[in-house]
Amino acid sequence: MLKDMLTYIAKMILLIAPSLIILRMLLMVFPNTGLGLIVALPLTVVMNIAAVILGLTVSKTLNGFGSTCIWIIVIILTIVITVGMYPQDDASNIWDKWDKRRETVQRY
Repeated sequence: MLKDMLTYIAKMILLIAPSLIILRMLLMVFPNTGLGLIVALPLTVVMNIAAVILGLTVSKTLNGFGSTCIWIIVIILTIVITVGMYPQDDASNIWDKWDKRRETVQRY
């Protein structure tokens, strides 16, 4: 029982780690001190945890390749949730800002 619980927690940590790393990078690159960030950060983490729990529940019913596919989908989903919910002061999309930043770096 304890071993199963520790395995479940380890899987949760592994599945949510990429989104937490992306969130940390977003905080470093796009600092935002508004109320939107105070609301968005906990909401993002809760939504990512819910997606991970749902993915783990579904992957228990599958085995082998299906389970691996669910894991990959959950990791991609948590990253998309993290980037998509990150607030911006000027109400622009984070994807647009990354694109503009990439174009600027390529120009110089």
